[in-house]
Amino acid sequence: PTVGAAAQLVITAYPTFAVNGSAFGFDLNPTPNHLKVAIRDSGGNTITGSTATVTAAVNNSGTLVGTTAPAASGGIATFTNLGITGTTGTAYTVTFTSGILTSATYTTTLLGTSPVTAATVAAARWAS
Repeated sequence: PTVGAAAQLVITAYPTFAVNGSAFGFDLNPTPNHLKVAIRDSGGNTITGSTATVTAAVNNSGTLVGTTAPAASGGIATFTNLGITGTTGTAYTVTFTSGILTSATYTTTLLGTSPVTAATVAAARWAS
């Protein structure tokens, strides 16, 4: 497909839970996974040559932990250790921006401290 100018950010790998003060988690999977945001044109094609910086910000007086503004590689910004510190049980929305591109958002409810179990992940999914 013909790739146009960068127009939007799209989350391509969503975390499944957020533990207060820790990096986002993915289905209790021991294999490392990371939140990923693609830089795409208006047709949904990833701009593989883009190295733009994607910045994360959070609402509701939450504080982000980890790397909040990685540069994209191959058109994908990977947030390897991003998480939120805030009030357990509160819903937070993380907004991802890069220049004038259309932003992307991810909303999650913070779980208590580790260890996380399948039951707490399921409860957080229903609450979000």
